[in-house]
Amino acid sequence: MSGPDLISRQPVWADVQLEAREALTAIEALLTAGTEHAARAPNERVYVASQLLRASSDHARAIALVLSTEPMDFGAVALSLHRSQLEQFCRGMFFGRAATDAEVDYYLQHDDLPSRPDADGKKRRVTLKEMAAWAEANLGLSPQNPGTVGALAQAIQTAWDPLCGMVHGGHALLASYRGQDEGIGATVPIPTLLQVLANAVSITAHALGGYLLIAVPDELDRLFRPASELANAYAAARKQRWAALAL
Repeated sequence: MSGPDLISRQPVWADVQLEAREALTAIEALLTAGTEHAARAPNERVYVASQLLRASSDHARAIALVLSTEPMDFGAVALSLHRSQLEQFCRGMFFGRAATDAEVDYYLQHDDLPSRPDADGKKRRVTLKEMAAWAEANLGLSPQNPGTVGALAQAIQTAWDPLCGMVHGGHALLASYRGQDEGIGATVPIPTLLQVLANAVSITAHALGGYLLIAVPDELDRLFRPASELANAYAAARKQRWAALAL
């Protein structure tokens, strides 16, 4: 059956494991595509950005590996890893493109994000939500309406605060570890984990595109095409898998 005749079913943990295996295959294929074109970084900016973007993608691999083995027990762990994936991606894009040379130097010397003046002229540290919007703009994904953000930045900005709670032991973590009958144990909903896996693949593809944009901008279109096809193929297959699920 297909279309309106398709009867969906509730997702089960085996669906998470299947999606994790498919996501891992896609992520590792994307990393292989990036490795084939990796060159020695010509300067410190490119080197720092490359390190951060690779770290982001390694977190994506870890998410898929964790959820392919113990999705019920390690759902909260996967969310914590996703938070790190997003942060390394945004930092990598920032230091590779939006940051000044002085800001890159400040980061290397002080192990901290630089500060910029706000509308009142007061200096404040650059935020992840700002870096997400800049990353989206650098990747050419921003909407045409000024002052708005697109799907990539919106997804990161919306997820950020709850994911921080997962890492720092906030309310989000406590809610995730409230088991049935007030017991203690990770209880992350299956649809949430499926979406995290989809996001992990998407951010990995954006990280590869960002690396190529920063390291070899003149070759971006040619080199990124195979990776884009990989990501699109995964998304199409995922859509078919999810069509049978009541999500």
